[in-house]
Amino acid sequence: MIVCLPLLMLWVATHAGVTVPEAHGLSHGSMGVMVVVPGADGTQDPEAEKPKPEKKRFARLTSPNKKIVQSGLRAIEKGEEEEDIEEGVAKIIAIGESAIPMCLDASTRLEKVERTDPLWHVLDAILLGEDLALAWKSLKKKAPSSVKVYLTRRYADSTRKDAAKFLEPLLESEDSAMAYQAARGLVLRGNTKALAKIEVEVRSRWLKESATFRADFAGVDRTRLSEVVTPYLNRARLKEKLAALRMFEMFGIEEHAPMLAPFLSESDTSLRLAAINACRVVVAGEKPLDRPSMTEIIERAEAWKSKL
Repeated sequence: MIVCLPLLMLWVATHAGVTVPEAHGLSHGSMGVMVVVPGADGTQDPEAEKPKPEKKRFARLTSPNKKIVQSGLRAIEKGEEEEDIEEGVAKIIAIGESAIPMCLDASTRLEKVERTDPLWHVLDAILLGEDLALAWKSLKKKAPSSVKVYLTRRYADSTRKDAAKFLEPLLESEDSAMAYQAARGLVLRGNTKALAKIEVEVRSRWLKESATFRADFAGVDRTRLSEVVTPYLNRARLKEKLAALRMFEMFGIEEHAPMLAPFLSESDTSLRLAAINACRVVVAGEKPLDRPSMTEIIERAEAWKSKL
């Protein structure tokens, strides 16, 4: 509701939480000020409560700016020095939102020369979470998988209300990287069904990418997830046990930690180390060990047996 307050009412307006006078460019000689105040029943103006509509297109790219973006993309693609690439990135970021369609289209040729990382840096800076749906719709039919994986990752990390709806169908993607990012986004939102996809990736990629997995799920709410991954510890095969211990390290809770005890006596060193790391992370809140000596593994395993 918009009301005109005479100067005699400014004191009342100010004490009601309404900002007035010079802050809005008004002088003390002004006859009045237009302000927005809550309705008489204490509710906000209905117009202010309407959700922001989805954008139908990105801002128009002017001809001069198009040349700048082209120059920036060329620097990213063919720059011989790191400084050249950084300069190209900065040029495009300075243009902003209107450069997004050209950046998305450029992903095809930049993927061929393995220069997509600088492109993702640009898009991280100019593509807002609220515009992810528009970016996805803007992709060409033959857009490379790398840009689709990038946008899926952005959805996974976003606060969009429609993120789960977007990610669920992508769980079945034939592209394992896209399916993983979809699963990651769902797990971060408490979806326990998506844990199966994560376990598949953990089995095949953990040795080379353990740091990535740990970073991807740092801070996740573990309560519901632990109830699902703890039974994994009852599996029989070595690879299944290893995956189960690593999943527990990422998603388990202290209440279920006694299930780790038998693994601390395993003859297989990899199982003992995985169990120790799960204990360190879940129970003690410590960093996992990287490459401890055999002596250290034996000593720490014995120490954790007494604690569990």
